[in-house]
Amino acid sequence: MATAFEWRIPEEVQPKQAAFGFDLERVFGAIVSVRTKVASDAFTADVLGTDRSGNGVVIRPDGLILTIGYLALEANEVWLSLADGRTVAGDVLAYDQDSGFGLIQALERLNLPALELGQSKDAAPGAAVIAAGFGGAEHSVAARVIARQEFAGYWEYVVDDAIFTAPAHPFWGGTGLIAPDGRLIGIGSLQLEQAGSDGEAVPINMYVPTDLLKPDLDEMLSHGRPTRPARPWLGLYAIENDDRVVIAGIASNGPAAKADLKRGDVVLSVGGNRVRGLAALFRGIWSTGAAGVKIPMTVLRDGRAVTCGCRQATATITSRRPASTENCPTSGSARVQVGRRLLAQLGDKLECAKMKKTLIGLGAAVALLAIPAAASAYPARVSATVNLRACGSTACPIVTVLPAGALVDVRGTAGGWDYLTYGRFAGYASANYIGGGVVPRPPVIVRPLIVQRYPVYPSPYFYARPGVSLNFNFGIGDTRHRHH
Repeated sequence: MATAFEWRIPEEVQPKQAAFGFDLERVFGAIVSVRTKVASDAFTADVLGTDRSGNGVVIRPDGLILTIGYLALEANEVWLSLADGRTVAGDVLAYDQDSGFGLIQALERLNLPALELGQSKDAAPGAAVIAAGFGGAEHSVAARVIARQEFAGYWEYVVDDAIFTAPAHPFWGGTGLIAPDGRLIGIGSLQLEQAGSDGEAVPINMYVPTDLLKPDLDEMLSHGRPTRPARPWLGLYAIENDDRVVIAGIASNGPAAKADLKRGDVVLSVGGNRVRGLAALFRGIWSTGAAGVKIPMTVLRDGRAVTCGCRQATATITSRRPASTENCPTSGSARVQVGRRLLAQLGDKLECAKMKKTLIGLGAAVALLAIPAAASAYPARVSATVNLRACGSTACPIVTVLPAGALVDVRGTAGGWDYLTYGRFAGYASANYIGGGVVPRPPVIVRPLIVQRYPVYPSPYFYARPGVSLNFNFGIGDTRHRHH
């Protein structure tokens, strides 16, 4: 497989000291590189990989680092690269599934500046910000806030007031979003794409506001997670298609599977309340009560309404050491069993392939599910004609064929399979055939764009309205999304 390449942000979009009223070097000194390792038998290893990398931000002088949670989830080895050239070990302290934040503690004294948490709510569209990555100005982007909108993800995830920025940072995972006053207001989570004026897809980033961390920070440090009641979880993947909410996949052995919900079911109501969008579905589930309550859900199946009853599971994960949730200490909330069920919504790659077949039957636009993982990529040549598949197995459907000599972007590897993108396609190919004739090239950074007036409600697959398009990318691969 190809090796990583040197890269830098184009000069014209790098942040310049003259444009900001705070010390840029101090800010860049607080950004660290985060590399984590996960045991090969960990629950998330096949999906998120065993080697993950991204960024983090020092938020306390004692070496506390805030990053995006998928870098820390199940990690049993953490290494932090610092601006002064040192590499030190770290330890995962906490993970919050609701916000997606992870906390890491450096195991040596860093003697680095710590960034104060700012007021994310004040970051209005048009505000000048910095998407700060490890490596200083050459690895950072002078951007602007282009939207503040609700974001709903198909994996039972909602951020009420996400921050969207452009131009996009190419290696966004865990980057720090810096406000005009030099304080930290967001952590890089996703890459999406929006249609530009010429119809071409333009990358943008989604940041999780740090205002979500403030009420829970002390509890996360004390308990490894917020102590508020965990959100209920059904174990379903839902998407929006033609203004309907469709079940695109079911996590094995989850509450939804036990209630006999099926891929292709159109959700009509939850608890007697009509479902009007992805976020409304998830909020309806969460509002029904504590884990264990039975939720009446009406779905449209084969042209007729069917009522199913799901009994909720509490989705609680502990991120304190060990690599496998099977070894996690239990508590009154039964973290082990429930944690494994939660992770199933991230983990069943074969479900992705089955989802694809279902959506073809629905007449939806088909694309791969995005997977949060290593936030780095490098170009490589395909050494022989090989199939690009929907997941890392020869049993998975073929997405397209990669011709010998094709240039691809490798974004992660696990179990002998490289996860890569090839034009508009994303999927898995055998690592044995990737890497011949590496062609290093810098990432392409686009200029700020005009924000569409439509709110962002991404879903994994969609037919976009004319001139309006979003793609969704966790860090390896991208997935079409719809908004309306």
